[in-house]
Amino acid sequence: MRYPESITHEIQCLDKLILNSKELSNQFPEDNMLRLSTDQYEFRKTILVSELNDSLAHYGQHSLKYVFEEIQDKIKLETLTDSLSTFKGLIDKTIDKVTNGANNHLPVYFNTVFSGSYGIQLTTPFEEKLFDHNFEKAIDRTITVVSELMNSNEENLKENLEEIFGDDRKMLNRYSLFFKKIHQSDEPVRIEWKSPITKVLKTVSITPPKAKLLYQYFTRKEERTEQANLSGTIKGLSLLKFKIEFENALDKENIINAKFNEDLADTVKSNIDKKIVADFDVKIKYNESKNEEEKSYELISIHPFNDKRPKKKVILV
Repeated sequence: MRYPESITHEIQCLDKLILNSKELSNQFPEDNMLRLSTDQYEFRKTILVSELNDSLAHYGQHSLKYVFEEIQDKIKLETLTDSLSTFKGLIDKTIDKVTNGANNHLPVYFNTVFSGSYGIQLTTPFEEKLFDHNFEKAIDRTITVVSELMNSNEENLKENLEEIFGDDRKMLNRYSLFFKKIHQSDEPVRIEWKSPITKVLKTVSITPPKAKLLYQYFTRKEERTEQANLSGTIKGLSLLKFKIEFENALDKENIINAKFNEDLADTVKSNIDKKIVADFDVKIKYNESKNEEEKSYELISIHPFNDKRPKKKVILV
C-alpha cells in the first residue's frame, strides 16, 4: 500500500489541475472537453481521497474530516480559520489533560479539500507507541464530548457540564469559544474521525442553533465572583483612583492590584506596610484573545493579622 505522503502529493498536484481546468472552463463555458476534463480530475480525486483514508488507517495515522455541510465551492476565510483553529484548540487542551500536562500540542496536518460539501481532510503523524496512545485518547475524547453536548437538552445540560468538565474552567471555555464560532458563522459542521487502532468511524454534526444555545449557556457560567481571604501587606496606594497594590504573603512575586470603595480610604491609609488580613471580591472572566482566565479584585474589608474571628475559605491566587 502506498504511503499517505505519496497519495497526498498526487492529490495536491491534482488540485492544481482542477483549479486550472475550472478557470479555463469559466473562460470558455462552451468547451465540453474542458468540462469533461474537470469531471475526470474530480473523479480521480475522489478515488485518491478514499485511498488516502485506507493508507492512513494502514500506517496508524488518524484521519479527520471537517465538513461545512452547506458550503459547496467558496468559503469565507474567517469561517474556515475560526472553525479549524478553535477545533484544534479543543484537541490540544484535551491532550494536555490526558497527558497530565506532559504534552499540550497534537500535530494535525492539512491534506486537501474534497468536494460535495466543503470538506477539509486532516491527518496526524504516526504515534510511535505500542500502548497508551495519547493521540487516540485526545481525539476520541474531543469527539465524544462534542457529541454529548450536542445531544444534551436544557434539562440535563447543567448535570452534563458538571460531569464532563467539573471545575476545569479552561476546558469549558475552549468549548464555549468553539461553539461561539460555529454560531457566528451560521454554518453547520460535520466532523468525522476514523481511529487507526479500533477502525471505528465516529461522526458528529453541529448545527448553529444548538451551538448558539450551548454558547449562551457557557457565557452565563464564564463570569463568576468568588471571595478571597488573604494575609499580606499593602505596598502601594492611589487615593485618586482608589486602588491598592497588595503583596500576598503566600505569593509575593505576584502583586494584586485591587480597587476599593472610598469609604475605606482612611482604613487603607492607616494600614500601609502593616501585615493584615484582607477580604476581596474576585471577579473571574475568560479572556478569549489571551485564552486564559483573568481576575479583578475589589477590597471589601481589612482586619488585623492577629484577628481571632472565624476565617472564610482561603483561595490561593
